[in-house]
Amino acid sequence: ADGSSPGQRLVADSGEHRWRLYLSPDGRWLAHTAKGGRLGLLELASGKNRLLERAEHDRDDPYSAVVWSSDSRYLA
Repeated sequence: ADGSSPGQRLVADSGEHRWRLYLSPDGRWLAHTAKGGRLGLLELASGKNRLLERAEHDRDDPYSAVVWSSDSRYLA
């Protein structure tokens, strides 16, 4: 992408900042981190967003090294 087209809103809760974005290898999912030690998952086709996990200890960035499996079925 060259940045010439207008952006597209992916989620309705625009007041929430996503810190790290992890696109799945198949391009269907976007895992993301958010304030409060949360890890979320967005299904790009439907726009459905869900909380996967909240870290026990609210560090600055508890999910800084998330990786997808090659078949897009698992996060580690």
